[in-house]
Amino acid sequence: MFGYALFLTVYAAALPALPPATPQAPTDTRFGITLRDPDRWLHDLQNPDVQQWIKGQADYARAVLDSIPARAATLADIERLEQTTTARIEDVVLMPGGRLLLRRREADRDAARLYLSEGYAGPERMLVDPDDWKKRTGKPHAIDYAVPSPDGKLVVVGLAEGGAEMATAHVVDVVTGKVTEAPITGIWFGDWIAWLPDSSGFAYNRIPDLQPGQDATQQRLNTQAWLHRLGTDRSTDTLIFGNRYDESLAIDPTAYAVVFMSPGSDHMVAAPLTVENRLTLFTAPRAELGADRIRWRKVITTEDAVRDFVLHGDDLYLLSATEPNRRIERLSLKTGARDTVVANGAVPIDDIHGTPDALYYVTKRASGVGSDLHRMPWGARAAVPVKLPGFDTLQLYPTQHGAQGLHVLGTGWGRFAAIRYVDAQGRIRDTDLQPSPKGVNAADLVATIVQVTSHDGTLVPLSIVHRRGLARDGRNPTLLQGYGAYGINTDPVLVPAHFAYFDRGFVRAFCHVRGGGEKGEAWYRAGFQATKANTWKDFIACAEYLVKEKYTSSARLAGLGGSAGGILISNAMVERPDLFGVMMPAVGVNDSVGAALYDPNGPANWPEFGDPNTEAGFKSLVGMSAYQKVRDGTAFPAVMLPHGYNDPRVAVWHSAKMAARLQRATTSGKPVLLNVDYEAGHGIGSAQSAVNKERADLITFMLWQFGVEGYAPAVKPQ
Repeated sequence: MFGYALFLTVYAAALPALPPATPQAPTDTRFGITLRDPDRWLHDLQNPDVQQWIKGQADYARAVLDSIPARAATLADIERLEQTTTARIEDVVLMPGGRLLLRRREADRDAARLYLSEGYAGPERMLVDPDDWKKRTGKPHAIDYAVPSPDGKLVVVGLAEGGAEMATAHVVDVVTGKVTEAPITGIWFGDWIAWLPDSSGFAYNRIPDLQPGQDATQQRLNTQAWLHRLGTDRSTDTLIFGNRYDESLAIDPTAYAVVFMSPGSDHMVAAPLTVENRLTLFTAPRAELGADRIRWRKVITTEDAVRDFVLHGDDLYLLSATEPNRRIERLSLKTGARDTVVANGAVPIDDIHGTPDALYYVTKRASGVGSDLHRMPWGARAAVPVKLPGFDTLQLYPTQHGAQGLHVLGTGWGRFAAIRYVDAQGRIRDTDLQPSPKGVNAADLVATIVQVTSHDGTLVPLSIVHRRGLARDGRNPTLLQGYGAYGINTDPVLVPAHFAYFDRGFVRAFCHVRGGGEKGEAWYRAGFQATKANTWKDFIACAEYLVKEKYTSSARLAGLGGSAGGILISNAMVERPDLFGVMMPAVGVNDSVGAALYDPNGPANWPEFGDPNTEAGFKSLVGMSAYQKVRDGTAFPAVMLPHGYNDPRVAVWHSAKMAARLQRATTSGKPVLLNVDYEAGHGIGSAQSAVNKERADLITFMLWQFGVEGYAPAVKPQ
């Protein structure tokens, strides 16, 4: 029934039985297309039979993976490598007076803690330790966000349980470390918390609790923006933006209603946010927060093609999603005048960021891989490059009103992370905030970027990273990764744990497929909805290149992609099962039709993948649903589907139903493992120990399937 049999003396239980796929299986018929969905029963995660089936699969996968002889040593090696860096910075906020709000995970800790530091060398105090919550609940917690008040006396800290991301917000006094307000549940994204300039309260968007009998797909619809005043009960919070505030605003029910404020501006900006990167923006005077009615005025529509903005004084600086490479415009909120600040140039503008002293923006390099930083003081007519040698990926950290300068974290394929400070005159200095690892040498690595010809002649960037002196004999274990959605880049990064791959002879390759933003807006739109097939066809072309150039062979080539990258990996697998030895869609969208119709997070993603209520949207979803393309009697590669049970972004049933379908269909005799972590979610906020274990699973599963000595389970597959 499953296409393979695998029995371990250490684990006698068999895989749980699946209901047979019968002609009576559920179907969806739209626009003349009928899709059978025999594994839809797995969507009901409240059903005890479903819970039992997933748990049986998870236990089985865990027993198989734990019986790999080299797994314990591999995990120990990963843990050792993690200890080579004494601490890792996850966030740093520059506050007035040179104070720093740091989210830092020490090497011996499972989760980052929050600190207030009096400058780089001054004393610091720990404000929040997630382990305090773990001790009370027995479940791992992580800090999802920490947003300080403008006066620096308070900070809103979001704590999420078990990787679920639906954080509970706590207001913490930075002097005492005490929680000062009753917590507010369901504040998902900390970037959407906007403090009032006088620090008397903040605006937020909240996901309401699921009500008894309510369909899960309805929970995240019609969210609103609220204003909380400190010292008041949350039940008295004021509704300030959303379709329940004013129906005439015509806000899409799938959008998240958000209000933004800046201490340096008398204006507010409101946005109904979805994954659609062409924004709609409203503005109103901040003084109207105390009025009976806020007169929101629409200033940007989707036709304006704006993908990001910075509010500064009376102006909105807009990153326009014009093709091919985007431009920066300025909109006066007083006069309505609009002019171009940075023209659409030869390379894509990737990001804009405002500080009290300047507008910063990031551009991609001509190859599509690597980034450069530019600084434009407010009122200046031209930007100046900020030279950061060796940094290929840039992360810009927040600077509060009243502070000056910018912190930038940089890394690359062959460069460990470091943090630089750019002062108000554009000068750069080291900070030593991010310690360098000891005992691992990034100079041992070689990174090569090539342009691979895809199926339609398009040149696709491929990054190839390995140890110096690698023999290109077609025998190297190789992991090819990709993503390709939302215009998000696959950017260069290196952490010490990656040496667990390189020390075992791996080539790590990254295909910068269409659907990402590596080559600008046109590149993104070329892997979007009806053109989504370019995403996995680019990946297939990069895989063929690695084999042709003898970096590896098909038998020793694995593919990995997470979340929306599951569309990429699972489609590459069903289209070219012969090209890969292992495929691993992690927390993956394996059934895009099911995602759109039945996943709680589905409607919010219609703008990216397709609206199932339109013919064009539904056909796009059908075209990218790998689950619907699985055919019985196919010799699929070995498959592992890692997933956190608490995932709020991609429901765990995506991996469950794909595992069920593949187990019935495959004839290769290779395993299909559903690897579920019950204390994790989408991977964001996961405990470091969970990250280490998943890396060990990935590495040892691949090397087992590649036939490397010492990695076959204690009892081989029958």
